Amino acid sequence: MPMTVWPELFCDSCRARPGEACVTMGGNLRSKPHANRGRRPKAADAIPAFVRGQVTRRSGGRCEAPFCTARAVHMHHIKRRSQGGADTAENIKHLCAGDHRFVHDHPDIARMHGLLAPKGDA
Repeated sequence: MPMTVWPELFCDSCRARPGEACVTMGGNLRSKPHANRGRRPKAADAIPAFVRGQVTRRSGGRCEAPFCTARAVHMHHIKRRSQGGADTAENIKHLCAGDHRFVHDHPDIARMHGLLAPKGDA
């Protein structure tokens, strides 16, 4: 099989092959088989399952942003992997979609709340 086809054979949220059961990061079982929708793999795909479990247990499945109790669906690296951040529970926050978007749209405010590493911390 050509390597260019290989990435398209997996689900974009759980890496299941077409025809296999799929459990999304939120723990929901998809009712029917599906294929990758052509998106690149998410950063959360590289986070080891045991670390995702630690983060989920710590958060109780709720957003870890201040003053938010929404259901958490995103694993967010405080210190980006491209800056040397590790895939550890200490470096990952469990966030709802809205707060995850807010963190990346407003990095200075996110840094004040400990959701992003300080500038120059590489």
